[in-house]
This record gives sequence, structure tokens and C-alpha cells, in this order.
Amino acid sequence: MQVIICDDEFSTCVQLENYIEKYSQEHFIKADIDVFYDGESLCEYLKSSSSVDLLFLDIELPKCNGVEVGKYIREKLENEETEIIYISSKTNYAMKLFQCRPMDFLVKPITFPMVERTLDIVMKRELVNRKKITVKIDRENRVFFIKDILYFRSENKTVYMVMQSGETFKFSAKLDDIESEISNKMFLRIHKSYLINHVYVQCYGTDRVKMINGDIVSISKPYRGSVKQKLIQLELG
Repeated sequence: MQVIICDDEFSTCVQLENYIEKYSQEHFIKADIDVFYDGESLCEYLKSSSSVDLLFLDIELPKCNGVEVGKYIREKLENEETEIIYISSKTNYAMKLFQCRPMDFLVKPITFPMVERTLDIVMKRELVNRKKITVKIDRENRVFFIKDILYFRSENKTVYMVMQSGETFKFSAKLDDIESEISNKMFLRIHKSYLINHVYVQCYGTDRVKMINGDIVSISKPYRGSVKQKLIQLELG
């Protein structure tokens, strides 16, 4: 794993680095760790590096704070691959962080069990990212990585699969069968006709979500009471 720690507190950086190295040794993982102490230098680095797997990012950074760095990664660099774990001594940032699509939120003081839990999630997600789905399109069986799918839309026994790349594929299937087949926490049913990948939700309201490609997807009444809560739980671990 290529890991970056960005925090203006030297002691926090050292502590996190030690925890990550301990975890990597216990799980036989090679972790390359870089440390930054401000958001501006981190953004400059990220301009020329797209290989960062995991970013531990403090929110209260001088000049360019963690929320701004997160927006830069997601919006300017259009990078959805780097997993962001926010760290802070405050807990009232949930809604501000949502648009940056973080994987987790750690409250200081940070302990090894907290980091261990987060890295366990990272490893589980890596296994999910390797999962594939096979669908028949134009009489051919085609294989897609589940992580590349924004959402599924069902209409008159036809399923439209919208991809992160901007492509849309259609094929005959039942959305219930697809939901059962992929069966993982990345996807959330919000309508009888929609199954979305929560990783790519940009923002949401009571009756709709907006995906990162700009598509507006309706939340039907039976799901409205639970979707908001589920999205926050999924985004913040």
C-alpha cells in the first residue's frame, strides 16, 4: 500500500506511522509511508502522483484545510481511488466531509485499535474491488469490475448499468437478481428501479441523490426513512 499521513502535529504523524507499520508487519503487507505537515504541499505532490492508496488526513490544517484537500482530490483531480480517512479532535464535521466521500473518520487521540479497525476495512474493500459481475450483452458474456459501476437502473425488464467511465450498458435482467448477486455494502437499494454505488454519491436530499457524474437518482418513499442514515453509516464506517 502507498500511504500518506498529513497532519500538522508531528507527534500524531509519528504515532500513526508506527501504528501503520505495526499493522503491516502483523499482516505481512508492504506499506510505503510518506508524511506531510500541510495541505498545500500535499496537493502539489498529488498533482504528479496517482498511486496513493490511503490518505490519513487531518481536518484542521493551516491555509489549506482537510476538507479543501478532499475536494481537490475528488473534484479537481477526479480521483475516486484514493481512500481518505479523516482525523480530528472534533466530531461535528460529518456533513461537510460527505462530499469528499471519506472511508472513515478517526477522533483524536488515536489508538492502535482504531487504526487496526480502519485498515481491516481497507483490506476488505480491496477484496470487494476485485469482485466482478458477468452480464450478457449482444449475445456475449462480458465481465465488469463491480467497483467501476455507478448505479443500475431497471426499466421494463431491461437493466441499464451506468459506469464510472461514462459508458452505459443495457441488458435483460431483474434488478433483484443483480442485487442478490453482487451482495456487498458498496451498493444501496433506494428505489425499486435503482441500485446505487454509495461510493459515488456526491450529495443527497430527502427524495434524491446526486451521483458524481451529475445524474439525479430518485429515492422512493418506502426507502426515504432509512437511506440518509445508511449513507452516513456507509461513508463514515
